[in-house]
Amino acid sequence: MLADRWDEPDPRKIAELPANILTHWQAYFDLLRTEAETPAPVHSPPVTAAQSDSDQQFADCFRILGHGC
Repeated sequence: MLADRWDEPDPRKIAELPANILTHWQAYFDLLRTEAETPAPVHSPPVTAAQSDSDQQFADCFRILGHGC
C-alpha cells in the first residue's frame, strides 16, 4: 500500500524502512479503514431533567466515545 501511495516501483525499498515507520503507517491505514466503516454519529435527543448527574456523565462519556445515542 505504501509503495502504491508513494509511487515506488520497488516495494523492497519500503520493506527496508525501520519497523517504527512501518508500524506508524499501518496504524494510520487501519484508522482510515475504521473511520470509513464507522457510520456518522447520531445526535442525541435533549436530556431530560429526571436523569441524575452520574447518569448524565455516563451518557456524555459514551456519546463522546461514539457509543451512545
